[in-house]
Amino acid sequence: MGIRLETPHHPVSELYGDEFRRGRSYANWRPKGTSDWLLIYTAEGAGYLTTASREGPTRPGDVTLYAPGELHDYKTDPAIGRWHLLWAHFLPKPSWRPWLRWPLGPHGAKSLHLEKGEIRDGFVGAMRRMIRIFRRRLPNAGDFAGNALEDALLWAQVGASRGDWMRTDPRVRRAMDYLAANLRQPFRFETLGRHCALSVSRLAHLFKIETGSSPQQ
Repeated sequence: MGIRLETPHHPVSELYGDEFRRGRSYANWRPKGTSDWLLIYTAEGAGYLTTASREGPTRPGDVTLYAPGELHDYKTDPAIGRWHLLWAHFLPKPSWRPWLRWPLGPHGAKSLHLEKGEIRDGFVGAMRRMIRIFRRRLPNAGDFAGNALEDALLWAQVGASRGDWMRTDPRVRRAMDYLAANLRQPFRFETLGRHCALSVSRLAHLFKIETGSSPQQ
């Protein structure tokens, strides 16, 4: 086996992402990973990931997450011969940390599979919005892109906890959906209660039981 050359990487100050369509020759190898996080979404085709313990392919709808210092050893799956991927190198805000606790996939890397539907559409839409921002070189691009990536991570978190999410009281889910859609609006408990057809006290009680936190939090 020949000598492997480490794939170069320039550390990001906050965030950078793009979209690739690659053939069989595409491969990345960084034995010590990077100092930032790396997120890779397989849109079409397949990648092939190798970790310290296992290896295996990705499929459309798979999202892979590498923490700082983790081995990067991935390539286009030779059996498929093409890989369409959306990716982002990023340094997470403190509030993002709880959203980065993903399970290990069959190849040994942190990963999720997003089924076709609202969650996948929301995630992919946010990732494409982030990429468009970088390509247009907008003023305050980093802030806009960070908002888009945050949106993507939130959708991924819904996917990661889908079982628990679907068991949540539907009135609490409705409140959470409303809050997510109105993050930049002033918080008014009475408005949220009316939206969910609940009194403020009843909503506060249910929300705390189901989520462990208050709507304000």
